[in-house]
Amino acid sequence: MHNHSNDLVEKIRLKDGFSFHPKIASWLKDRLALAGDEQVTVYEAGCNETSCPVEETVFVIEDGNGQLLYDLKIGRKKDQISKNDLVFALQKQLK
Repeated sequence: MHNHSNDLVEKIRLKDGFSFHPKIASWLKDRLALAGDEQVTVYEAGCNETSCPVEETVFVIEDGNGQLLYDLKIGRKKDQISKNDLVFALQKQLK
């Protein structure tokens, strides 16, 4: 048995976009009707062994006061997320 961890990928203002994917920020902004000033912290959850793949990417979205708005998990590596992945994750998690 091995341990899984959440590794910090990036912390940004939504309007500034992500360095690893050119479109996710605009998809999140549009689908969640966000202003763009929200703080987004991105983690990749996986294990510390090189043979173990990344299990999911986590987007923690907070307002300007640090209040949690969304904690969105997508079952793909950060740079492989498609618009459909985002839509399906939102449908599943925001019921």
